[in-house]
Amino acid sequence: MEQQRNKKKAIPLEYSPKVPIEQFDFIVIDECHRSIYNLWKQVLDYFDAFLIGLTATPDKRTFGFFEENVVSEYTYEESVIDGVNVPYDVYNIETDISQKGGVIKAGWYVT
Repeated sequence: MEQQRNKKKAIPLEYSPKVPIEQFDFIVIDECHRSIYNLWKQVLDYFDAFLIGLTATPDKRTFGFFEENVVSEYTYEESVIDGVNVPYDVYNIETDISQKGGVIKAGWYVT
């Protein structure tokens, strides 16, 4: 377990003339709802560049990181109208477990 923690621990970044902080004018971050935190944040903070984040599933942390600076938004509803995505229907299925709950006994292994 201790080894796993060490693998995720960030290594402090120091200035390197081989990769100067002004290397990029902007950085595009795909799936930014995941990659702007933890280990990658220090890399993004290192460079003096504009950050452009792309994600289909932003959350409060994502909006906070980018200071709620949304340049473009393409909603699910717009994508359905454009034929990019298909609409969906929600079906609620009632079972004994969904109505009455279930029991997981001590010692049982649940995957």
